[in-house]
This record gives sequence, structure tokens and C-alpha cells, in this order.
Amino acid sequence: MPWCPGPRAGYRDRVSKREIAKSWASRTLLTARAGLSAAKVAGRAVVDHARSAADLDGDDAEALVSRLDDLKGLSMKVGQMASLSDNLPPRVQAALARLQSAGTGLDAETVHATLRHAYGRDHREVFETFDDTPFAAASIGQVHHATVGGQRVAVKVQYPGIEEGIRHDLRNIASLRFLLAASSFSTKELLEELRERLAEECDYRQEAGFQEHFRAALADRPAVVVPRVLPDLVRSTVLVTELVEAERFAVFRDRAGDAERGRAGEVLFGTAMWAIFGMGMFNGDPHPGNYLFLPSGQVAFLDYGCVRVFDPEFTDAWKAFALSLLDDDRAAFPDAAVRLGIVGSSRYDFDAGWRVFQTVYRPMKSKTFRFDSAFSKESFDALAWKNPNLWRSNIPPHLAFSWRLNWGLFSVLSDLRAEGDFRTPFREAVESPTPNPPKPAPNGAPAP
Repeated sequence: MPWCPGPRAGYRDRVSKREIAKSWASRTLLTARAGLSAAKVAGRAVVDHARSAADLDGDDAEALVSRLDDLKGLSMKVGQMASLSDNLPPRVQAALARLQSAGTGLDAETVHATLRHAYGRDHREVFETFDDTPFAAASIGQVHHATVGGQRVAVKVQYPGIEEGIRHDLRNIASLRFLLAASSFSTKELLEELRERLAEECDYRQEAGFQEHFRAALADRPAVVVPRVLPDLVRSTVLVTELVEAERFAVFRDRAGDAERGRAGEVLFGTAMWAIFGMGMFNGDPHPGNYLFLPSGQVAFLDYGCVRVFDPEFTDAWKAFALSLLDDDRAAFPDAAVRLGIVGSSRYDFDAGWRVFQTVYRPMKSKTFRFDSAFSKESFDALAWKNPNLWRSNIPPHLAFSWRLNWGLFSVLSDLRAEGDFRTPFREAVESPTPNPPKPAPNGAPAP
């Protein structure tokens, strides 16, 4: 979510929702309606893809977005993920993209009650000023401007009842698998991984711990900004951080020249790859709303609620797989693929797999590379629509979310039209010593 001041681009003017549906019956009904919309959107997307046809009816997309926004939680997260895919018709993708930062928020009375319950006192005794109108509303909570100790801060307030609602979503979410499938995202494995990640995301104390861990680990990277957490004000349902004043993604993309966008793309890519291979963990929400662009050329990375921590054995396996491709070591590829866990059948065609990943790894093997929608679509097609191993592959849960990072990041870089050297930071990250990452303590501070 974009934690910055300024116009609420795309944010709905009417902020009137009293509460999030949280009972099993109400969420089942809402999810069923969303599922019908998703099936209609996904079915038309598949037909459009096969025919290379034009757009889907915009009304279908608008209905789906409205229903996912009403549900929030896991359903809205599915919509955010689907918005990153260039395989959906442009009008559908544009509509779903609004879920990344613009949704209907809760009314002020409900927000005040949540803050009072969290702090045990009125919010005016905690914050010197507090803007009742949120500047971002997303899947788990909404964000408000405030000041404390003379400092401008961002206050993320969790939707009351969202944790209970997510538990029900996990039983109902099958009706939205159509949307993920049409978007070329794995479904079963990814939804299983979401079970764990979203449960953690509902505890803002853990998010604060992850954020401070990333802030410390990336402190020696001058182009990276991670907002500082105010630990004394963190509660399980409230997260307070310093406010970053910078450009939102769309503003930066449309204003910046090729060189500036290329440098920003290198920062986005290099930071994500270093987090995976150099830190053994990554922030699993790679959508445009989670990046801000400063005049200094720095990029601010936001929202650490959805973090995956890797075992060193998995990191080593991924490194071996990547090196087989970087070094054009075809002989090492089969063992590396098996070790990574992506081979799901004795009929797996390693020659076809080698060709597929040559396509996917093209940005990391080129001296310079320009991301664009054509490559994003080509790489999706290589792994999905045109993949001979599609039904012979396996995607372990720990890999499903990390591939979500790849495709989400590729989509962001394509939208940015970023051109630069992505080979050097990738190899540096892959060849770095494998870490044994500690899991941050859920109290706003990294674990020792």
C-alpha cells in the first residue's frame, strides 16, 4: 500500500463501509457471487487468448472488482495477484489493478473504535492529528495519515473481523481458482501457501518485526528505503511507521525518462533478488502500490505483511538451478530441477524444460534487457499455455509464492518499461553465501 501523502488517486470518494462480512454464511454468499463473476471473466479471458481477440466486456470486470473489494481478505488478494498478469484482457487487468491500493474503506467511527480497543484509550490521546479518511484501503487493512511527536506517520488499521473472515475464505476460495488459472498463476499450491502467509499477515506485530529486519539487512544499500517502524505504537491490529513522501508508481512511470526508469528497475530487481538469495527471504507483495520513488533516485519498499522465509537447503537448490541456466550447463539442469522440486512426473521432458527456462531467464542472461509486455506475455505463455510439461511439473508450496514474486516483479518492470543490467545483480545474489535467516520476533524488533 502506498504510504505517502498526496492525492488519493483512484480512491473511492465514499468511505462508508461499517464492517467487513465475517460470518461463514455471509462470506460464502459473497464469495459465490464473486466466483460467478470470476468464472465469467476467466472463461472469456481464455477465449480471448485463444482467438487473440479484443477486450472483455468492462461491466464483467467492474462487477468482479466490486465483489472482491467487498470481501477484502484472501479474495481481494487473489484479485491483486491476477491484476499482475498480462494474460488477462487489458480492461480486466486495469480494473483489477485498482485493488492494489484503492478500495472502499471503513467509516471513521469503526476506525476510532479499533484504535481505542488497540490502545486502551482514545486515539486523540495517542496521535496529535489523525486523518479519518484513509489514503489507501487494501486486503487486510487501511492506512491513515497522522502525526505523533511532531512527526508525520502512516497508521495502518486492520479491518475488524478480517481474521475470522479469512478463515472462512480458505474453505470458499475454490470458486475463485478460475481467475488465477486464467492469469497463469498456479492455484492449488499458491492457495495452500496463502493459508499460512495470510494468517501471519493478520498480526501487525509480526509485520513490524519483518519490516525492521529488512530495514537493517538492506541498510547498506543506499538506493533502498525501508520506512522505520515506531515499535511503541505497534499493536496486533495497528502498525505505525514513518511516512515516506514520494511519487506513486503511475506518476513516476509517466513522468520519468528512460534512464531514470531503468535505474529504478535495477533497484527493484536487484533488491528482490538479494532478498531471496542473500537474505533467504522475500516480501511477497510485488505490486506497484508497494513501491514509492524519491527525487534522489531511491526506491521505498512498503508492506511486509506477506513475507516468506526460506530454509538454506531450498535456497541452495534454487541457486544450483539458476546457475545451471546462467552458465548454460545443460548437463546439470536435470539434477538441479529435481532438487528444486519442480519435476512432477517421470515423463518430464528436460529438453522442453530447458527451453522454457531459457525464455524465463533471458533478462538475467542478457548484458542489457528491456522489460515490456511482450516479454511478460511470452514468459507466461512459456510456463503455461505453451508448456509441454504443464501437467508433468510440480510446484512445492515454498516455491509457489516465490514464483509469484518473479511474475509480479516482471509485470511491474514491464509496466515501467525498465531497461538495464539485470544480469550482474542476479549473479551477485546467486553467488552470495547462503544465509540462515532468523525469523523476526513478533514485537516490532528483529530476533537476535
